Amino acid sequence: MIAIAAHTATAQPTPGDRARALELFRDSDAHYKRGEFEKAAELLRDAYALHPEPILLYNLARALEGLGDFPGAIEQYERYLNADTQIADRGAIERRVATLRAQVERTRGPTPTHAGPPPPPMSDIRTPPPPRVSSPPRGDAASPRAGAGRLPWVIAGTGGAVVGVGAVFGYLSQARHDDAVAAPIQADAARLQDRAHTFATVANVAFAVGGVAAVAGVAWGLYARRHDGARPTVAGARIDVGPTAVAATWVFP
Repeated sequence: MIAIAAHTATAQPTPGDRARALELFRDSDAHYKRGEFEKAAELLRDAYALHPEPILLYNLARALEGLGDFPGAIEQYERYLNADTQIADRGAIERRVATLRAQVERTRGPTPTHAGPPPPPMSDIRTPPPPRVSSPPRGDAASPRAGAGRLPWVIAGTGGAVVGVGAVFGYLSQARHDDAVAAPIQADAARLQDRAHTFATVANVAFAVGGVAAVAGVAWGLYARRHDGARPTVAGARIDVGPTAVAATWVFP
């Protein structure tokens, strides 16, 4: 019979302990699949001493069962059942323990025997769960939510820039119109007036597109702030588009 030393946790395992325990588990799995149950059990004890993950107790019980150490397997199964409350096949493991107990009762003596339940299948090894990774905190700059929070203001800023372009073309249109009025030659006046009309059209389009984008971006941003718990600073906005100009009206609370 192989004696199992009880593990007493004295400190929380470090990341290095967890990594070493996982390495030992992988080595034990390789030995277990080759039928080297004694070596697998030894490595599992070392892994559990570094990082007391309950599933290692289950694997240790399987290795001891493969050795024919049924009392040791029973002990480790029971430790596993007591250590982990979220076991999907708890009933099946409890029935296995009962079967091993009956076998031990039938074969009382100092030497275990292999005449009882068959050794566990080589594939019946459970892998420890991976380390948990914490989710980024709410409002983190790298999160999609944070990026979506900036987008409305980017749109508003772009709209403002387009409105600025419209103002430049509006100035150029007025300048060409003044030149056309002052031109002494009718042909030159007509050419300058056509240029003034073109610039005026570009200015009106820029005012309309930029104004709509700016107002929409601001409204979107305020709506998002309201749903995040921040009080909006502007209650509403309206844009009026005329034949030669665009006007934005802001309504404050």
